[in-house]
Amino acid sequence: MPLVFLHHPDEILEAEGIKAEVVPWDLGSFKGQNADLIVAPMDMEQHLRSASAKVVLIKNLVDKTEVKEKVLAAIREFNQGQ
Repeated sequence: MPLVFLHHPDEILEAEGIKAEVVPWDLGSFKGQNADLIVAPMDMEQHLRSASAKVVLIKNLVDKTEVKEKVLAAIREFNQGQ
């Protein structure tokens, strides 16, 4: 599962035993890329409206609890749809 994230969630995924390709893209280069999940700060919402991937918006990127809860919930939702 490719993920797009502006701040690496590798340690969260590793701790949960989830294997995923995490690719840090900036807004200028993420368009046209293939991703299942995009994790970004709330202020990027307007730039991500056209994304075909599931978008997870984070209020505080340094709050590991918020990032973990939202990312894991999105991954569970993605896996249920498979």
